[in-house]
Amino acid sequence: ALLRLALFLQDALRTVKRIERPLVVVGPSPDGDKGLALVVGVTGKPQADDTGGGNHFAHSFRRAAEQISARFRHDSFEASVLQVASRDLGEFMEALSDIDAERVARERNQAAAQ
Repeated sequence: ALLRLALFLQDALRTVKRIERPLVVVGPSPDGDKGLALVVGVTGKPQADDTGGGNHFAHSFRRAAEQISARFRHDSFEASVLQVASRDLGEFMEALSDIDAERVARERNQAAAQ
């Protein structure tokens, strides 16, 4: 359900504001585990060099969780859906933001070099 919400929000941004960018949505764990939060990431457009089925969040989520030694679980078929310990959520989001900033800078440098 949270993935559908993320896709709906992204579609609304694209339609109403003409904004196409990645979006992260956080909600409660679907299995009722109060100690976990569900994190979903959707991209504006698939990137050719992404290894996670066109969604860079698959790699970024795992990297952010491992970087801060967060307790996390990946039980979904969708690679860009992850459950993270609620107590680690703030630090996880900060690490994710840093990883995304690195990715954007790398993409800009590659585009400038061409």
